[in-house]
Amino acid sequence: MLFFLLRPADGNTHLHGALRLITVGRWDLLAEFADRKLRMNWGLINYHPAVKLFLLIFILLYIFQKLAGKSLLFTKIKNEWYWPGISLAMDTGVLALLVNDSGITVLGTILLYPVLLLCYLLLAREAPKTV
Repeated sequence: MLFFLLRPADGNTHLHGALRLITVGRWDLLAEFADRKLRMNWGLINYHPAVKLFLLIFILLYIFQKLAGKSLLFTKIKNEWYWPGISLAMDTGVLALLVNDSGITVLGTILLYPVLLLCYLLLAREAPKTV
């Protein structure tokens, strides 16, 4: 079953190439790809101090989100409609950072969802309620 899921379909994308390498057991090439991606991301992270600050904020938000998901204190927040979207956006950000050549830029785009949602929630709380 696992082989069926990992068997690459016909295609010429990075994902097809990686799946093809997994099926033939070329872990050395996959390690080279991962090393290249990490070096490219590290170069982008070191480009400007604001990027480092952004990454630190993302890491802190990710830790907070994971701890809040396991705490009884945040039960009300976890039951809100927006929690699955925030959780998915944060997990997707980590995945993009790990597998994409320019993952830090993808991460910035993905984080627009939680930031816009936070702005919406803050504005909704401050808006006067009409009858």
